[in-house]
Amino acid sequence: MLEIFPSQFVYHTKIENHFQIKQKYLPIIQEDLKKNKFLYESLTTWSCNVTSSFFGNKKKNLSMFEDDFYDEIVWKSLNKLKEELCQKVSLYQFPKKIKLTEIWYNAYEQGYFQEYHKHGRSNFSGIYLIDLHEENKTVFKQELAPSITLDKYCLYDTEHLKEGTVIIFPADLSHCVKSCENSRVSISFNLKITE
Repeated sequence: MLEIFPSQFVYHTKIENHFQIKQKYLPIIQEDLKKNKFLYESLTTWSCNVTSSFFGNKKKNLSMFEDDFYDEIVWKSLNKLKEELCQKVSLYQFPKKIKLTEIWYNAYEQGYFQEYHKHGRSNFSGIYLIDLHEENKTVFKQELAPSITLDKYCLYDTEHLKEGTVIIFPADLSHCVKSCENSRVSISFNLKITE
């Protein structure tokens, strides 16, 4: 009997109207950051240095963005992933229904970083690089079976990805943000398969 296991992947796509989206939503994020930075930083349980609205009100995070944002950043990116994945992996069955469960922003200043982590309770996760003033610092780490190689893991560095890119990956793929030299803002989201 043939058993097919899903493998890890990192998908990325450029957002065509990134400039307009950034013009509309970055000021909203910056305003929220002014009001809530201390709160977000005081509530964190992560072993890192980042200001994240993840620790704020989940409903407020969801309402911070409108349908145009979700259509362009989440659903259009996910549909592009589906098309490419189904073309490259002929046996792959993409889930019929996927629900957006969480969305939040992460603001980094010089020296800020995010430790290696995974997104539990989700199937896919995404990162939108909305404001980037240096090479992207996100790194993915896939642990390998000892029988495949002597290395314990494989790293995928995304420094070539520019502002205006959405990255989608399996939620259980370990990733981090290396120490930043300049400021950056990203928007993260989690997706769950419902059917």
